[in-house]
Amino acid sequence: MTPNSDLSFEALAGREVGPIGPAQWNDALKCWTVAEPSDVLDALRDGHLVTPSIVPSLQATEERFGIQLENLRYIASFNPLLNEGQVHADMRRSLALKLTVRRTAILALLDEAVAVALEPLFHHQSVDLM
Repeated sequence: MTPNSDLSFEALAGREVGPIGPAQWNDALKCWTVAEPSDVLDALRDGHLVTPSIVPSLQATEERFGIQLENLRYIASFNPLLNEGQVHADMRRSLALKLTVRRTAILALLDEAVAVALEPLFHHQSVDLM
């Protein structure tokens, strides 16, 4: 976040956000941590958020040490958090669409799966816990 951002982590830091607590500076990580879901969404949607691409670093590492990092390049090819700019935005939109489609299919099966899993709890005098 930049000082020009409408969303300021410094402003969030003093605000109570329920049982999780306010946004806090983490000295070990050297970054702000935000736990309140609505604040996380606000931060992710803020235009000042920068997600630097890992691809140039991978390429430089490969060239410098004469190695191939195929697995990391593969992960970077579909993970929006490892890319920036329009590539990041396009990947994020594509992933959101895929997750929405899968979520709908999973939710359609979830009620039945939960009922089957919990059925023994409703029809036995005792339950074996493992």
